[in-house]
Amino acid sequence: MSASITVALPTSIDTKAGFKISSDNGNFEAGFNARAHLDVHSFSPEAVSALPFGSQLSGDDRDGFNWRRTYATLTGRIHDLSFKFETDFAAGSFPGSLRETWISTPLGPGQMILGQFKPYRGMEELTSSNEITLMEHPSTSSTGIYSGRQFLVGEGYKGVLADQLGYGGDVMMLANAGTPY
Repeated sequence: MSASITVALPTSIDTKAGFKISSDNGNFEAGFNARAHLDVHSFSPEAVSALPFGSQLSGDDRDGFNWRRTYATLTGRIHDLSFKFETDFAAGSFPGSLRETWISTPLGPGQMILGQFKPYRGMEELTSSNEITLMEHPSTSSTGIYSGRQFLVGEGYKGVLADQLGYGGDVMMLANAGTPY
């Protein structure tokens, strides 16, 4: 009987769209990236004392900034098992700051996903806020009747038919990492 320890060195380390490391045989990859959205505001002293509609400022704050979102994302794959862990430090304390925490694996022609992720309600829910500039969300979105329910815990299945038509379905609980089950 014998035992040996082998060091597995990565073939590539890529920094084009975040930090990504992959194994030489393609069975492992992991990536880390982050982004932040900072809102800066300054009002002239001559402005009326009422705050603008929708302002996140308290009554005495006339100048300053706030972090709208500060994401840190870890994604990866070990053989056929993919994972994502994303938190928003500007959203509050842990675990309420968790956005996406899931694992997925191929199943038939699509992917089975388990964990906390965005429910498949519509394209406007799945499109990144980096890609929409002045988009008005419908009332059936997380900014409407599903307020506070942007990320939910459940299981989902998604795939693509004939490289043209995407589909997805999910079964979700009305809770997330920041709410009791």
